[in-house]
Amino acid sequence: MRKIYHLEEDIKAAVEKKLGKKVIEVIWKVLKEDGYIEEVLGGYENAFNLLLRRYRVEEKVYLEGARAGVGIYGAQRLFPPPKKEDSPIPKADIVLSKLLAAKVSKLPFVKQFRREVLGGKLLQPDEIEGWIQATKEQDGPPTRYAKRRVKGVTVTENLAIIPSFDETSDWELVGSEYLSYPSKSGWVEHVAINVDGILGRLKRTVHRIITFYCPAWQEAQTVAFVLTGQVPIIPRVRYSVKLTSSGGPCWVTLKFDARIKPQDLAREYSKIRRKIMGNSHAKPLTKKHQELAVFAAEHKEGLTWEKLMHKWNKKFPKWAYKNYRLFCRDAIGAINRLLNGKVNYASLLGSEAQKTTATRPPLELMQ
Repeated sequence: MRKIYHLEEDIKAAVEKKLGKKVIEVIWKVLKEDGYIEEVLGGYENAFNLLLRRYRVEEKVYLEGARAGVGIYGAQRLFPPPKKEDSPIPKADIVLSKLLAAKVSKLPFVKQFRREVLGGKLLQPDEIEGWIQATKEQDGPPTRYAKRRVKGVTVTENLAIIPSFDETSDWELVGSEYLSYPSKSGWVEHVAINVDGILGRLKRTVHRIITFYCPAWQEAQTVAFVLTGQVPIIPRVRYSVKLTSSGGPCWVTLKFDARIKPQDLAREYSKIRRKIMGNSHAKPLTKKHQELAVFAAEHKEGLTWEKLMHKWNKKFPKWAYKNYRLFCRDAIGAINRLLNGKVNYASLLGSEAQKTTATRPPLELMQ
C-alpha cells in the first residue's frame, strides 16, 4: 500500500479535477459511508479509480432519478408540477395538513424564529434559495466535524463529559452538517451549514417541529414552512426506493397513516410496484436454477466457466451441462433474477415514472 492522500478534502479535490465540476454532496456522503474514501486514504491499490468509477455510476442514477421525478437517492421533487386540472390530493389530506400547520404556526419557538430572524415577514417560495445562500455566506464557513480515539471519559458532578484523548491517534475529518431546502426548480437541495449560525438555528427549529409535532414532515418541507408558511401535505402513503447501482434487491420503504384501510394500502402499493416492476409477472426460479445461482456465486472466483461447469456436473449430475457457454448464461441469468428480480429500471427512471409521479409527487407543499 502507498498512501497518496492524507485528507478527505484532498481526495475530493482530485475527484473534482477529474470530473471538471463540483461533486454532489449527497452522493459523496453515501460513498463515504460505503467505505470508498477510507480505502483511498488507506492507500489500497486502484482505490481512487474505483471511487471515481462508482461516483460516476451513482451520479447517473441520481440525475436520471431527478429528471424522472422519482424519490430516490435524495433527488426528490418538493412541489407538484403545474397543473390545469384540479388537485389530485384528497380533500381529507388537505384539511388535515392545514389544521396541523395552523397549530405549528402558533408554537412560541416558531413565532420567535420568524420574528427575530425574518423580522416577522415571511418569504415568498421563490426567495428561499437566495435567502439560504445569502445566509450561508453571512454565517461563515460550515462546521466541520472530526473524530479521534478516546482513552477514557470523566463525568463531573454537574454531568459535564470530559474525554481524554489517545495522543498517538490522529484526528480524522468526518464531514459537515447539512440542511435540506427546496430550490427554485422544486427539487430538494442540500447545503453545508455553520451550526452556530442562523441556518444552524433553522435546522434546530425544523428538527424540533419534526421530532415533537410533525413526524410525517420532511426536513425540506419544514424549512419551506418555517420560512414561507407553505403547508406541507401529509399523504396517506409515502414511499422511497433504494436502488443499488452495483446490483442487488430494490428496497421499498413505506410510511402510511395508520387510519388507512388495508384495501386502500394494498391499492397504493400496487401502483408503486407497477412503477418499479412494470407489468411483468416474474415466474419463480426452478430448484435447479436456484442451486445454480448459489453454486456460481460461491465457487466462481479463480475458475473459468468451463472448469466451474465440470465442478457443477460432479455435484449435480442430474442437472449436468455439456456446453459451458449455456452453463454461463443460465448461471448469470439466475443470479440476476434473484438479486434484481424484474425491476424495470427504464420504467422507474424514464418517462413512465415521470408520468406516474406527476400525479402524486413524494413531497408536496401547498400555497
